Amino acid sequence: MTRPKRIKQIMPIPEGFGILARVTGDDGQTEMVDLTKSGFCYLLALVAGDDWDDYVVPYEFDQYGLGELNEDAFMFHKQCCPICKQEMAPQWDKERVDPLWFLCDCHQGG
Repeated sequence: MTRPKRIKQIMPIPEGFGILARVTGDDGQTEMVDLTKSGFCYLLALVAGDDWDDYVVPYEFDQYGLGELNEDAFMFHKQCCPICKQEMAPQWDKERVDPLWFLCDCHQGG
C-alpha cells in the first residue's frame, strides 16, 4: 500500500507558464496537451517528500473544488513566436533529443 501524500502548500501557476499533461485520444494515441487552454484548472502543490526533498507537482481541480495531484503533468515556460509575436503551441515528441518544442501557425517547423 502506498503512503498518502501530504500537501504542504498550494501555489498559483506563475504568469507565462502552462501545464502539459498526457492525454489519450479515442484512437489510443497519447499526446501531451496544454490543458490550461482546455478549461482545466491547475495550481502547484508542494508535496512533502518521504525519504527525499519536498517536490512540486501540478494539482488539477474542478469547478467543485475537488482535486488531485497529476504526477504525469509538468509545468513549462510558454514561448512567443519571434516572427508574429503570438504564443506558440507546445509539442511533445519523445523520439526527439529535446522532446518539448514549439510550433507557430505562421511557420510550420520544429
